[in-house]
Amino acid sequence: MTSAPLQRNKNGRSTIARAALATTALTYPLRYILERRGRLDVPNHRSSHTTPIPRGGGLAALVGAAAVAGLTRVAPRSARCVGIAALGIVGWIDDATGHVPQAVRLATQATTGALTFSTGTWDRIVGAVTTTGVVNVVNFMDGINGISSLTAITWGLNALTLEDESEDLGRIGALVAGSGLGFLPHNAPRARIFLGDAGSYALGAAMTAGILSCDTWPARYRAAAPLMLYGVDAAQAIVRRAAAGEPLMEPHREHIYQKLVDAGYPHIVVAALHAAGSAGIAHASTKSVRTAALGTTLYVGCYLGLGALVRPRRKDSSVRAGVR
Repeated sequence: MTSAPLQRNKNGRSTIARAALATTALTYPLRYILERRGRLDVPNHRSSHTTPIPRGGGLAALVGAAAVAGLTRVAPRSARCVGIAALGIVGWIDDATGHVPQAVRLATQATTGALTFSTGTWDRIVGAVTTTGVVNVVNFMDGINGISSLTAITWGLNALTLEDESEDLGRIGALVAGSGLGFLPHNAPRARIFLGDAGSYALGAAMTAGILSCDTWPARYRAAAPLMLYGVDAAQAIVRRAAAGEPLMEPHREHIYQKLVDAGYPHIVVAALHAAGSAGIAHASTKSVRTAALGTTLYVGCYLGLGALVRPRRKDSSVRAGVR
């Protein structure tokens, strides 16, 4: 007789494969439609690409994951599904129109987070703050080929290992990992389409839903561990700009991953390096408190050190390695 853990592992692998195939298949027609309708990301001074690329590919990942979840009965709790879909739709509207005010986006994120975790006042506050924070960090960090897909895979696989902490965490993890795997060939090493806000919003919402589905804070920490470098990179960029008196909400190139690309490293190399560090932190989080702290400090310190050491390959940083 197959044991429960083995059966769960088999189901997880099956869900990953199905979500990957669905996302890959749906991205082809979506890319064609976006190109025909002119839904393109036009390069600016913050961009890591030099030619217009269709944006909004996250819709394929969202629809693909939803289809797999519904057809195979591996959907998380309905409130979490609604929250993820709602933010994905808001992101898609922003991709399509570019006219969703920032205040509306933030209010929607906070409200969705609060309503998704409606088991008490404290949980609603935690849900609102965490959802808003994670969604925006994921959105900030989606700036080079492959980084979001590899992060989705890393986070999702880590979530699967924690399925005993929360069944929904395992289900969301499998769907996120599969969606990231399916979108990766379309986005790296050469980008043919971007996730856009539809993808980054849905991805951030899914990760938050998985993390907060855990009942204990230690389990939540382990579920969030692969996002540590995302948070550190976003935080250091905000601190740098605040210290320099620069507007915090304007586009910039202060992220460490952007500096590595400007220094001449290919997008996929930087994305893989980031994913490896995230996987290392996730592994360290499963150890003793002392080992987890030392491991996390080591990986974060090395990442910050890279940001301090690298220099742009040219003064004109618009010439970048691994052009998208």
